[in-house]
Amino acid sequence: MTNIEINQLPLTNVVSGANDYLAIDHSNGDGTFTTKRVVPNLIAGLSPTQTLTAIEFIMGVNGYHILTGLAGYLVSPYTGIINSVTMLASISGNISVDIWKCANSAFDAGITHPVSSDSICGGNIPALIGSAIYNNALLSGWNRAFNAGDVFAFNVNSTAGIISQLTLSMSVTKTSTP
Repeated sequence: MTNIEINQLPLTNVVSGANDYLAIDHSNGDGTFTTKRVVPNLIAGLSPTQTLTAIEFIMGVNGYHILTGLAGYLVSPYTGIINSVTMLASISGNISVDIWKCANSAFDAGITHPVSSDSICGGNIPALIGSAIYNNALLSGWNRAFNAGDVFAFNVNSTAGIISQLTLSMSVTKTSTP
């Protein structure tokens, strides 16, 4: 740690192509501050226009079991890349949810888009098997890129009929804003 005056603090230093941020650790009481270097792994490779965030879809109502079929739609407000997928259920059980995507201009409420052939999962559909949590950060075979305005559809492919609430969360790197 280094003691320096506040007007000497740079906003960022560039070290090996990554932004290396200095953070004020505490005031020394004499007009100087103790600083420490911070390079969070999650933000080290992001440009100033990139942000980590999530797209979440919640399905089900307490007391009613989630059934197979289309659960609903979401429209992405920004362009990005999917990093991982997590599902959390109200109870351990079995359920699989396919994620379909189409351009906003192609959306026709599932007549031709989005449909099962628009799946982004590449055959690796998120599924709970006797569990209440599912995590996938590999996303092998997935079409991970999406654009602002793209429509995501969430289709329950199979269920044992005991789960009444499910949250599907896609961790994403937002690469543009509307």
